[in-house]
Amino acid sequence: RSLTSKRRSFMDTTRVREVVEASPGCVRLFVSGAVSHVGKSTVCMGLLGFLEACGIPGKDLSYIKPSTQCEAVDLVQAWCAARGIRYVGGADAPLVFYPGLTRAVIAGETDVDV
Repeated sequence: RSLTSKRRSFMDTTRVREVVEASPGCVRLFVSGAVSHVGKSTVCMGLLGFLEACGIPGKDLSYIKPSTQCEAVDLVQAWCAARGIRYVGGADAPLVFYPGLTRAVIAGETDVDV
């Protein structure tokens, strides 16, 4: 069997769609990492892409980046926009750290209590 057919037998897309559709409210997946640049965004795009492959339309999916230091458009935001997936991040993230905050806190130059 081809690799594609082996993947399909391993990942039953119909069953995933049934589980998501039967869930009350929304299904939430949280992806975290101990440090920057460990692949969190890549994993999230993979999960969202898999859910689309399961037949869940982009309009029913969302990606939320809860905190950031960068307000510029990133790869995930552009990828989500191309698929109609709601993206909350950048300047709209629930928590935006301004550049230099960590240094300012360490130096005692801010009123932020961490």
